[in-house]
Amino acid sequence: MSQPVFFRQEVPAPFAEVASNPLTKVKPGCDGALKAAKEAVAIAKKFEREKAFLANAYSMMGQCQGMVGKMKEGLKSANEALRISEESGDRRGQAAALVTIGEIYSMNGKKDEARKFAHKSLDIAQKIRDPQSEDAALQLLEHLEGKGKGKQDD
Repeated sequence: MSQPVFFRQEVPAPFAEVASNPLTKVKPGCDGALKAAKEAVAIAKKFEREKAFLANAYSMMGQCQGMVGKMKEGLKSANEALRISEESGDRRGQAAALVTIGEIYSMNGKKDEARKFAHKSLDIAQKIRDPQSEDAALQLLEHLEGKGKGKQDD
């Protein structure tokens, strides 16, 4: 997981430590990552004005929930990230949340649904000319086709 791309201003210290790269701060394995993501959501909720932080935390939590097989919870978290991003007009956040939703579907073998969300993300990324978001969507699409950096052994 790469560092969030939306940090444009000083980040509250406790949140920055958890949200900037939670996978390096916790015990190995998905359970530790999920715990850190839940903590990031709790911290982000304290900073009401920082909607992008909250959306990113929900997106991370959704991704972790998907990795431990909690598809329903993961989709709920990722959709919350999407809702927050849409309400705040954060197109980059929308693209990121859509990729997360696609990744969760992909993790659970629902490739057609995953493709649908990857294409929605790619469309937004291209419209806002955001190469990082575009790359994330393209990587998911490549993974779904069984090629590229996102390929996993099935």
